[in-house]
Amino acid sequence: MKLTVQQRNSQMVEMRRKGQTLEEIGQHFHLTRERVRQIIKEIDPSLVAREVRLIQRKVKAVKVAEGRNAIRTKIYGDWANLSHLTLAEISAKLKISEDAIKDAISKTRQAILRGNEQRDNTNLQQFSDAQIKKALRDAEALAKPLTAKKYSQLLHDGEIDGPSVPRLHQRFGGWIAACRFARVQPGNPIRTYSREWSEERLFEILIEFLSDPTATSDSYQAFDDWLRVQPGNYPSAQTVRNNLGAWRIIKADALQRLPRTKRLKR
Repeated sequence: MKLTVQQRNSQMVEMRRKGQTLEEIGQHFHLTRERVRQIIKEIDPSLVAREVRLIQRKVKAVKVAEGRNAIRTKIYGDWANLSHLTLAEISAKLKISEDAIKDAISKTRQAILRGNEQRDNTNLQQFSDAQIKKALRDAEALAKPLTAKKYSQLLHDGEIDGPSVPRLHQRFGGWIAACRFARVQPGNPIRTYSREWSEERLFEILIEFLSDPTATSDSYQAFDDWLRVQPGNYPSAQTVRNNLGAWRIIKADALQRLPRTKRLKR
């Protein structure tokens, strides 16, 4: 049914309010851009310039949000198959830019992906169980009992070939567990500031923090603040870091230990 002039003009105004350009409206109704501008100005002068730019920015913001939600839904929906990859690998797999992925997913999931990153050249290849056992046993033959520090030094010196200590932490949950897997004798930690805190207990505390919805973020500072208000016996954030290592690495290890249902809520 053919529109009356009044109906056409009403539709033009409505399209303008939704952020469409004069050019787009003109093409739809087979009118020039200038004629559209004149008609709309007569009906509602506010839709001609500044206010429309504001509308267009809002429309663009909505489209950006919709795109972000689509990316989030895509990644979260396949998280079981993606959570072991790096950000770059997911970007290549889904053909989505790394910046867009970081903008869409939570800081906690970003930390999980960062924990998957190869941290040095010794980790550029995937090591089999047999290769890991050989690396640890070769290291033990040169430095017994074997500490993580001695192992790292042997890797650095080229005396052995194997995965880095952070990669072993990711694979087995800790240095002691990795040594037990290879049946080598682990040395005592180089720095142990409080013998009451076992590696297992410290990771339990980390997981408790990462699972707490009241925590402001998953940063080291937020962890320190969180520990200060916990009732009962808790270590300092510095003690945790001294015993377990760098914050980024141990946080990634703890996140991998989180039950999947809790990880998906973050």
